[in-house]
Amino acid sequence: MAHDSRFKTNSDRVSNRTLTEKIIQDKFLKFEREELISKLEKASVAYGRISDMEQLKNHPQNNFLEVDTKKGMVKVLGPGAIHDNYLPKVNKMPELDEHGKLIRAEFGS
Repeated sequence: MAHDSRFKTNSDRVSNRTLTEKIIQDKFLKFEREELISKLEKASVAYGRISDMEQLKNHPQNNFLEVDTKKGMVKVLGPGAIHDNYLPKVNKMPELDEHGKLIRAEFGS
């Protein structure tokens, strides 16, 4: 891939995303999880260990917010990055299509 013009720039890789993902997945499938993690770390390649919804829910870096809904308060996954220990306040969850007319008017559909 390093010498293939279809993948030279990020725009090229995005244009060929399906092929990019297939090539990477085919390579990754050749390794057990821990072996692949070791190789990625050795090469200083960023990666995430999240494999399923349970791991996502229990990730130690998660931030959660309480949001008011028609059925009461619910806990939702908050922003991935927190600056200066500031968690944003969230207004109530909108009802289905509550703002649809305004959004459609703004975007002309």
